Amino acid sequence: RTANKAGHTRGQQWVKIGKNLELLDTPGVLWPKLEDQRAAARLAMTGAVSDDVYDLEHVMKQLLNHLLTNTPNILVERYKLKAEEMTDVDTILESIGRRRGCLVSGGVVDFDKARRIILQDYRNTKLGTITLDKVDEEPYYPENGEDTQNG
Repeated sequence: RTANKAGHTRGQQWVKIGKNLELLDTPGVLWPKLEDQRAAARLAMTGAVSDDVYDLEHVMKQLLNHLLTNTPNILVERYKLKAEEMTDVDTILESIGRRRGCLVSGGVVDFDKARRIILQDYRNTKLGTITLDKVDEEPYYPENGEDTQNG
């Protein structure tokens, strides 16, 4: 059994992935508490952290902001966004939600559903292969009381 999900692998197992190629799948190990908030959010984006233990809205704002800043063309191509919809992450999320039919009564966007669609697209590489880390990037350790939601 294999899965792209945290906590699925319980022990070492060999997985045949080709005629003459096997992969050793082992359980991943994470520190019990991650101090670098960007690293924690990025691990959540990839699914390395259980979806039950982080704030989806916060993590998706970071992912959308990263995409908007570094590779806006990915959003335009995948979700057919127009220039006026690429102003900020809230507008992008609403536009994607409308295009993907994430609507509840009254034509209101179900933002949680839209976030989950984008997250699945990211995890399934439907947005392409994206690197979130930069070699020269310093870790982000918020000071006591500092707002970690915008970090």
